[in-house]
Amino acid sequence: MRFFSTKKPATFTVYDLPKPLPAPDAITQGTAPAIPEDAGVDTSDALSIAIFYHERNHLDIAAYYFSLSAAQGNPLGLFLYAISMRHGWGLPKNESEAVRLLQVAAQKAMGEVSKQAQLLQQRFKRYSVASDAPAVPWSTGSGGGADAGPASTVRNGNRNTLARASKEPSPPAPQLSELMLAIYELAMSFKQGWGLPKNKVTAVYYLNMAAELGDPDAQIELAECYLRGDGIKANKKMAAHWFRKAEKQVAQRLHL
Repeated sequence: MRFFSTKKPATFTVYDLPKPLPAPDAITQGTAPAIPEDAGVDTSDALSIAIFYHERNHLDIAAYYFSLSAAQGNPLGLFLYAISMRHGWGLPKNESEAVRLLQVAAQKAMGEVSKQAQLLQQRFKRYSVASDAPAVPWSTGSGGGADAGPASTVRNGNRNTLARASKEPSPPAPQLSELMLAIYELAMSFKQGWGLPKNKVTAVYYLNMAAELGDPDAQIELAECYLRGDGIKANKKMAAHWFRKAEKQVAQRLHL
């Protein structure tokens, strides 16, 4: 993947993890709705609990558990906490802090993906190319999304992040899907000026990251940038390349 050797823009900085929010009254007073045993929620996982309450519109409780997951360094927890903070879902709206958390999420997830890649390389060295060599699983995830609203989904373009992310399991180690979620949203923050000044060049840098990881939405956005010369020199050949990549991704998901 080319992005690992790509020079980072000056706007990218490594940040500290956030501190958890104070527990809301519903938690401290024991009035929060109980989680049914058959809800399929891992009650030892803050992220799983947060998604449960968010889907039921208990936004202050959800934000609290998102903050716990984020404070633990979970990239998907960081990402969803950032999205909640961007829109003010259950906590004060803070777009600049949301962008900061998206950068933390991307940095955390990227570090884990790098470790996974190194482990794969080490494992491959143990086997020859013989037909009995064991297959090595590599999950590319389902791609990212945009913002899901409290009572109903809020769409940003053609993406629907929380609805898609909430249907994925909460793995102990970050996966590529989490990296794509964070990097795509970080790119769109720079492109749209959400919480920081617009920077189309930096937006393209992060779009290219997510596109290289296989996110079809990032591939389409990157293709559009090449087509219009938006943040990068216009190049119809590269635009066609990324449009074809996105089309292939969608066709594979639809089993066409």
